[in-house]
Parts: sequence; C-alpha cells; structure tokens
Amino acid sequence: MRDILYSQDGYDFGVTDSFEPAMLRPIIENLKYKQAHGWDDYDEVKHAGSLILAVLTKGGMQMDFHFMEKQGEYCGIALCTTGQLDSEIFFGAKIPMISEPEGQYLFFNYFHIAPTDRGYGEKWLRDVIIPYYALV
Repeated sequence: MRDILYSQDGYDFGVTDSFEPAMLRPIIENLKYKQAHGWDDYDEVKHAGSLILAVLTKGGMQMDFHFMEKQGEYCGIALCTTGQLDSEIFFGAKIPMISEPEGQYLFFNYFHIAPTDRGYGEKWLRDVIIPYYALV
C-alpha cells in the first residue's frame, strides 16, 4: 500500500508499508549537512538502516514509512512502528513496556527532513501523521 495523504506547494506527504532505500535520502542529506557544519558523532543513516532491518526481520511488528516527496524524490521520512514492540531493538535493553493493549500504541522512531526542504515539519506531524493514527 502506498497512499498520498496530503499535498501542498508541490510536496506530497504519504505513507507506505514498503521500504525503499531511496527513502534514506533525507537522513543522508542531514548527515552531509552535519559533516559540513559541525559533526556530532551520531550516524543516523547507520542507525536508521539497522533499526529498519531489525524490525523487518524480527516479525510481529509493522513499520509505517511516512514520506515527504517533491517531484518523485524523497525529502522527508518519519518511521512509526506498531505491533509486538521489542524494546531491545529500540532502546538496546529490555524495559517494562507500556500497559496499553498491543496495537493501541506506536513508537515514533524517526523524523527527518532534508535541509533544503524544511519548513513543513510541524504541519506534516500535526496535520498529517498524528491524524492518520487517530483514524487507524
């Protein structure tokens, strides 16, 4: 499934349950920006790739790939995961989980917008992503 949920100013904001490597572009662009303007010793590309792989291979979890794209090129990504959430994958340790029934909560994992496409993040989160989960 791949759905466009909202469009504005030439940007499409959508969601899919399928991962494409090109979705990492906004994270890569942020890493390149950090390299040029002050490195903070945290490789989001490596971490995001490892997290996606772990969730997809573990089973029992569903990762939604929210995307922002312009002219067919990904410029924003947000990852949300539901299901039998394994805290060790997300936090590196077993921790007591939320007491809500499974399927009634999610982990919001990543939210990256390429430096050249910023300015839509608040609207994307508030008016597109959060309402999406209120409907599901």
